Amino acid sequence: TCRVLYFINQGLVRSYLVQNGKEYIRQFIEENGFAVDLESFLLQKPSSFFFEAMEDTQVLRISSSSLTHLFNSSFHFMKLGKMMAEQ
Repeated sequence: TCRVLYFINQGLVRSYLVQNGKEYIRQFIEENGFAVDLESFLLQKPSSFFFEAMEDTQVLRISSSSLTHLFNSSFHFMKLGKMMAEQ
């Protein structure tokens, strides 16, 4: 279950899944992108995806509970959450 959202400040991360012993790349996340399985993060259900830093990477992280608190306490953060979900 994805409990943390990562913002890639510097570096490169890949998202992938494994099926029948083979890796399938879902996406590469570059600087200023979010590394998260959004469905797992929002619904707090198990994720099929793995994340791997492809080079030295600096991230900012926030937990699901902290982000929910921000969304509930500020209209501006709620708008930010809507924008993130639309990405």
